[in-house]
Amino acid sequence: MAYLTYLVEELGPRASATQEELAGAEYLASEFESFGYSVELQPFTIRTPSAEVSDLDFDGPDFFEVSDAIPLVSSQEGTASGSLVAIGLAGEGDLPQDGLAGKIALVQRGIITFEEKVTRAAEAGAIAVIIYNNAPGNFRAFLATQASIPAVAISRRDGERIEELLEAGPVSGSVSVKSTTQTSQNVVATKLGAGADAENRMVVFGGHYDTVPNNSGANDNSSGTALVLTLARELANEDLPFTIRMIGFGSEELGLRGSLHYVASLTQFEQESIIAMLNFDAVGSGRQAGILGDIELTGLALKQADELRISAQATAGLTGVGSDHISFSQAGIPVLMFFGPDFSRIHTTRDTLEFVNPRVLGDAAAIALAVVRSPDFPTVLD
Repeated sequence: MAYLTYLVEELGPRASATQEELAGAEYLASEFESFGYSVELQPFTIRTPSAEVSDLDFDGPDFFEVSDAIPLVSSQEGTASGSLVAIGLAGEGDLPQDGLAGKIALVQRGIITFEEKVTRAAEAGAIAVIIYNNAPGNFRAFLATQASIPAVAISRRDGERIEELLEAGPVSGSVSVKSTTQTSQNVVATKLGAGADAENRMVVFGGHYDTVPNNSGANDNSSGTALVLTLARELANEDLPFTIRMIGFGSEELGLRGSLHYVASLTQFEQESIIAMLNFDAVGSGRQAGILGDIELTGLALKQADELRISAQATAGLTGVGSDHISFSQAGIPVLMFFGPDFSRIHTTRDTLEFVNPRVLGDAAAIALAVVRSPDFPTVLD
């Protein structure tokens, strides 16, 4: 909790690829070094859609200015102009029978994923998508794959205003999505294991330390960052039969950019030497620790939780939620993710310390330590 409190109250918001994110990286590096780890910052550049240079305009003298249009991460760049069509939630029965050829689709947030909304509109012929919030204020979101058309998010108030204009008559406008190039960094801390084969076997512990803009992210993901620091401290003086690597991933909120870069930077041999990746993301909210991942690791985690008399819940996956373990899983590396099952406040101004459950954090840390200390750990991965 001391790490978590410092991350929230002293470092504050750490938006991806900003100086504030860099300050967070330098703090992590300093802490890892104090534990005796070998530390390096791994910089990388990213090109991503930017709200500062993107825009949403309407034609005609009676139309208002949208307060803010935030491009979805993985939106297509470009400018699309045409008439707007409201398609509700973009469900299977919401699209017009004659399609959306040449139209800009206005969509309400909710029920189905952003990916599904944008894909359905594009397949129906839409040239751009505007998604308005189902709660006060605007929001940030990312698509799992690169969109074929520009897609932006706006506030509920602006979306409902456009709906009113559409009821009164045709509305035309343009959606412009532009990108900027930014620099981010991973923090990579390594402690060699004991034994002849330790250099060829590695366990990665990771969590992203960036937050969405203007949000200190007590749960997402100051909680996971605090856990990685705690585990690094706890394991610093242990002789494990494998090398451990603690990683703070940068720019996860822009689409897993840090973990994708890290995995891509590895040689085939280095990838194959990673016997497991343990990920910690939004761990602090809910009544019990949640886990997911490869069946062998999940089974071992549940066994250790039972022996510790800790309540934990396993799930096959999280709909519409991505995190850094995915980058490793796609490379064939066994993964185990720890999370808190209550995601209701992430990416909102209510993601504050008062809603973090210290017991859930402690339970997740205890299970993770028990997993890697277990004599069964290497064998379940063979």
